[in-house]
Amino acid sequence: MISIEMLDDEVAVRRMNVAASLHDEQSVSEPVAALFLGRSARTLERMRSEGRGPVYTQAKQEDGPKHTGRKPSVTYLMRDLRAWRENHKVNNPREATVRDRRALRFETMADLLDDQPWFAKVGTDQLVGHALTGPEELLGERLDDKSLEVVWLPMPEAMARPWPNLRERTPFHDAYTEVLGEAMRLSQVRQDDAVLRAEFDALDDERGEPLPPGPGRKTF
Repeated sequence: MISIEMLDDEVAVRRMNVAASLHDEQSVSEPVAALFLGRSARTLERMRSEGRGPVYTQAKQEDGPKHTGRKPSVTYLMRDLRAWRENHKVNNPREATVRDRRALRFETMADLLDDQPWFAKVGTDQLVGHALTGPEELLGERLDDKSLEVVWLPMPEAMARPWPNLRERTPFHDAYTEVLGEAMRLSQVRQDDAVLRAEFDALDDERGEPLPPGPGRKTF
């Protein structure tokens, strides 16, 4: 298992304060709002559909021949995000940190399929790094950089995109391939066992003799 810069409480708080430094009337995109709240953009979308979550503004759906079928954009005001977060504080101060740690730990296939916050170059498929890694100063610079945007993607999609920076990509590549490799090894073990059991079943049918008890077989 590879862990990518596990966060301690102090670092997690400092990073959150970088996003929190935006003024109250600042309008932010859904991905940045998700980053500030420590939830995925998909979770925010689900909250909206259920009538929950922070107050938001949704652009009007365009009609006519130029309509592209894309979902109307959603934005949040920082004051609304702060108010909602204040009203939904976790009981245990360490719960949020544990959540961030899970976001940066990749042990199972399920971990790979969780949405993660990444910085991408606007107008391209290129990713430049994970939003929760690196020094907090870098996070602030990237949030202020108009050529970058926050996107939420599961690991397979992130690894399928081009990265201009090898150093930024390598730790995630290593974590990704390690989990995939372990899953493949486990599947191969199960496959070999299934083949062996099938061969014994065939011999059992030919000889008319019962197969010795083993995993997956019951005798009566």
